Amino acid sequence: MFDNDDAARHALRTLTSEPAPPVATTLDQVVRRGKRRVFIQRAGSVAGVVAVVAAIGAGTILLRPGDQGDGVQVGTSNSATAPTYPTSPMPGWEVVDMPAYAERGGKSCTNNETQVPPTGNVPFLPLAAVQSALTIAVKQALGAVPAATFPSWSGSSTRFLVVEVPMDNGMGQLQLEATRYGGSPTRAADADRVAYGNCEAPLRRTLADGTVLQLYPKYDYHPKWPSQPLAIYQPNGRKYVITSAGYSEADMMPGKDSTSKTIVNGRGKLPTTQEQLAELAEAFAGGLG
Repeated sequence: MFDNDDAARHALRTLTSEPAPPVATTLDQVVRRGKRRVFIQRAGSVAGVVAVVAAIGAGTILLRPGDQGDGVQVGTSNSATAPTYPTSPMPGWEVVDMPAYAERGGKSCTNNETQVPPTGNVPFLPLAAVQSALTIAVKQALGAVPAATFPSWSGSSTRFLVVEVPMDNGMGQLQLEATRYGGSPTRAADADRVAYGNCEAPLRRTLADGTVLQLYPKYDYHPKWPSQPLAIYQPNGRKYVITSAGYSEADMMPGKDSTSKTIVNGRGKLPTTQEQLAELAEAFAGGLG
């Protein structure tokens, strides 16, 4: 179905940010988000910084006012507006204990946990297996079939898969980032408590097989294009981040250079509720085996 990454990227550049009909997904955008988060994790607590997602790995794309009109530049942050955090734990979920924060020119959470590097040779699952599990999970949680799928599945440390799903007012995205981690699922989730610059507690659920799910706040720095990440830590050392994003590839326009894009529109809401994103992530994790 996919010839290669270059073909996927070419298709993406004909659109605008994340897959839209005939959609493509902003792989470059999601890749930058994942790399940004890795940098922040390695650097420890960073004052006033919000990690870029995603991915897919997963987590979330954060934005700041763009240079053109009402646009927003992908991959940067705006600390002026607080994100919207989950306030009511869902059945089977609990509020995560958070580390203390310190004032360093702004509220910046400090974390006494650091990520353990991956140990051993944990292989990535084949794209077909991951794509199938995500498609089935989307159908189960949303009752919808992904309208478009665009992968970047050749990286040595991080891989990406983005799909677009229909909403009542356009298309939204589910951005998946696949990577690996070391240590236990709980230890890794603790190290990621402030991965997105948040000082409020995420929600967590531990599945029967030991998989840990960690749901982060909904970020709505701009009301037109909110996003919300959920991280999945499997006992086998594989980590996935699924980010629900309220915009599509059709909502993007080229940025200042050939690799950047600017969000100019969005749905004004997420393609998933908090409960749907949680159900989707659990179904996805179960579908991977």
